[in-house]
Amino acid sequence: MRVLSPYERVASNVKNLSDKEKQMKLAGNDSISRFGDLLDGAIGNLSKLEVEADRLTEKLATGEIEDVHQVMIAAEKAKLAFQFALEVRNKIVNAYKEIMRMPI
Repeated sequence: MRVLSPYERVASNVKNLSDKEKQMKLAGNDSISRFGDLLDGAIGNLSKLEVEADRLTEKLATGEIEDVHQVMIAAEKAKLAFQFALEVRNKIVNAYKEIMRMPI
């Protein structure tokens, strides 16, 4: 069984969220689908940054690139983007929990 990277786990969670949004869109909730599209795009960009950092790391390891700075910058960009995405997710989860605690 293949172990998913943190990026892939976040992407799969967003995909599951996206499926729920499609069901809600059928009910006429367009604002939720726009938010989902925004999240989906952000996760896509995050994934691109990770792939680019991995590609440059492989090139450095094989000797195709000698500039360590370029590799480190790409890795830091991917790391910062992931940390930001994680914080956004945490804020969304906290907001959801807060809403669920509200009395009806």
